[in-house]
Amino acid sequence: MKKVVFVDIDGTIRNNNKEITEETKEAIKKVVAKGVKVVICTGRSRDYAIEVSKEALASPYVIASDGAYVYDYHDKVDLYTSKINKTTLQEIYTIAKKYNVNITADTTTGQYTNNALEKSPSVTYKENFLEAVINEKIIHIHLTSKNGNDMEKALVDIKKVKNIKLAFDEVYQFYSNYFIFIANPNSNKGDGIKNFCKALNISLEETVGIGDDYNDISMFKMVGTSVAMGNAYPEIKEICDFITDTNEDNGVAKWLNNNF
Repeated sequence: MKKVVFVDIDGTIRNNNKEITEETKEAIKKVVAKGVKVVICTGRSRDYAIEVSKEALASPYVIASDGAYVYDYHDKVDLYTSKINKTTLQEIYTIAKKYNVNITADTTTGQYTNNALEKSPSVTYKENFLEAVINEKIIHIHLTSKNGNDMEKALVDIKKVKNIKLAFDEVYQFYSNYFIFIANPNSNKGDGIKNFCKALNISLEETVGIGDDYNDISMFKMVGTSVAMGNAYPEIKEICDFITDTNEDNGVAKWLNNNF
C-alpha cells in the first residue's frame, strides 16, 4: 500500500467555491486512519497551507511555496527550506520602493509586509521592513499593488534579478489587486516531495500525487503514482497514470475511496 498522498489545493482538494467538501474530508480522514499520510503540496505560503491541511483533516505536514518549504507543524520542525539570499532580497526591495509597490516576505517564522493596510491576521506589518526581515530565512516573496502599470514596470526590473524564479511570467491579477510571485529558482513541488521523503525515510515509489495544474508537473514526475483531476489541462492528463473526477465532483475523495 502507498504510504503518502500529496494533494494540491486549488482546483484539486477544493471545489470552485474554494470549499473542501465533507465527502473529501471524510475520505482523507479514513485514509489517514489507515496509517497513510495525506500531505498538502502547494504553491501557497506555509501558514496558508497549514490552515487548509487542518480543515481537510490531513496529516500534520505541508509542502509550501512550490516545494521551497517542507514543514512538520505538529512538532514545529523545518524538514527542508530553500531560501532567497540577502542580496536578492535587497534588490527586490529596492525595486518595490522604486515603483511604490508593496512587498511581503514568507519566512520560517511568519509573513511580514511593508503594507500598513494589510488586513490578513497571518501577516505582520513592519515599518522598517528590510531591517526586520534581512536575517530571516526567506522562502518566498510577493509584490502587490492596485496599480497595474506600476507592477508592469516593476516586473521588467524583477526579471533582471538573478537567482530567482517567477511563478508567472506576467503580472497576476486577482480582482482589483496585481501580484508578482518570487521564489528560489531551485524550488519546485517535486524537489519538495523528494526532501519530504528523504526526511521521513519513505521510498518515492510509495507515494501518490494528485493535482491539476502546470506547477504539479514536477510532482507527477517525482511520485510513484500520478493522478490528474478531471478538470486538469489536457497536457497534464496525458502525463499522468490515472485521471479521477473533477474538483466539482469530489475527484480526490473518489480516488482515495477507490484505492485505499
